[in-house]
Parts: sequence; C-alpha cells; structure tokens
Amino acid sequence: MFQTFAGIIGLFFCFSTATLISSKAFSEGNMTPEVSIKSSRFNRSDLIVRLAFTNNGGEPFYLYEYNLCDEGVLFDDIFSVERLIDNKKYDVSYGGMVDFFDVGKATEKNFIKIDPGKEVSCEVVLGNYYDLRRDGSYEVTYRVENPSYSNFQSAQILKSNTIRFILEN
Repeated sequence: MFQTFAGIIGLFFCFSTATLISSKAFSEGNMTPEVSIKSSRFNRSDLIVRLAFTNNGGEPFYLYEYNLCDEGVLFDDIFSVERLIDNKKYDVSYGGMVDFFDVGKATEKNFIKIDPGKEVSCEVVLGNYYDLRRDGSYEVTYRVENPSYSNFQSAQILKSNTIRFILEN
C-alpha cells in the first residue's frame, strides 16, 4: 500500500515538474509570444498564422523589428516548422528573406516599443515562406533571440506555444 502511494506521489511530482518546465519554455520574462492559425481551412495557399506579442510586465518591452512580420512579409526565419512522420520530426525548409543586418549595430529605430498590457501582432501566409507541399501533420513554434536594447533591456530568447495542424489534398 505504501509503495503504491509513494508511486502515485512520485508520479504527481514528475507531472508537476514537466508542466513547470513546459511553462517556462513557453515564455521567458514578461513577453509572451503566441502563435495561432487564423485560416478556417487548412490548405497550403492560405494557411494564415497569427503571431501576437503581449507585454505582461510593468515596463516597456523593446522587440527587434526583424523578429516580427511586416504586412505579411517575413524578414528572417522566425518560425520552427516541422513535419511529423511516424512520431519523428523533420525540419521544413525556409525559403524567404534572411536578415543580414548586424544586430550589434541596431539603434532605437530598429525596435518596436510595446507598453505594459499592450499587444502587437502580425499575420503571415506560412506557405509563402516554408515548404508545405507535402500532406501530413506539422508543428509551428516561434523562436528568436531578441537582442539587447541599449542598457535598458538584456537579450533574451522569445519562444511561443506550439501549434499542430494537418494538411491534406
């Protein structure tokens, strides 16, 4: 009886730890990026992904402009897109522009200020930048390194939730 109870308690603690690790990986600091699918149909030509940043902190957050899409245009490989086959994940290639701007030379004009409690969002047709020609299950996660902003904000990794969808003919 005691072994069973101890096993249940051990299982509970393992589950709680996994949840905390998962939660920490979702958002570092006060910035919470979130991805979602806006399309009503999941087809290759109009699969729209919405990327939203919410500042949950008490101070302004400065987001590097190339870590966001502008009017549906990506300036860098900001999403991790993977295709799932037999429980294995395979990277999906990015075919868009790449930002060769020296982040070390970024000035205040290269950052978007997000005030506390505010949100900034954008939408992008994912198939315009990632190879979604094959049928199957896909996962998408936003993950970038946001550079430091002057002496006010240190560099940090921004990582979103992961969304999964299925594309079929």
